Amino acid sequence: MKCFESAINLRRDALGDEHPSVADMLFKVGVILISKRGLYRNALKFHNLALQIRLIALKDDDPAISESYKALGSISYERAEFSKAKSFYRQAFVVDEKIINESSTPDAELN
Repeated sequence: MKCFESAINLRRDALGDEHPSVADMLFKVGVILISKRGLYRNALKFHNLALQIRLIALKDDDPAISESYKALGSISYERAEFSKAKSFYRQAFVVDEKIINESSTPDAELN
């Protein structure tokens, strides 16, 4: 766990606390904690931090925000916190819907 925190701190020092790359590192640590160790409670902390940074640093229709909501939904589901899981999945759906609507507008074809 210390090596993960050291890596995150190095990235924060180099890029700042609210940089999307810091959020990506936090997200990846959360994934590792679940997949390799089954540490859902610890992963929840990292995924929440990643989401908070992503909400500040990215547009509200960024796929990374949806990714964070889905990860939090999965963790909540695994912890039998079904109402929380449902809420996170709904938030991910809202973001995904924005992405789809934005990519299907006539202006999107010009880009």
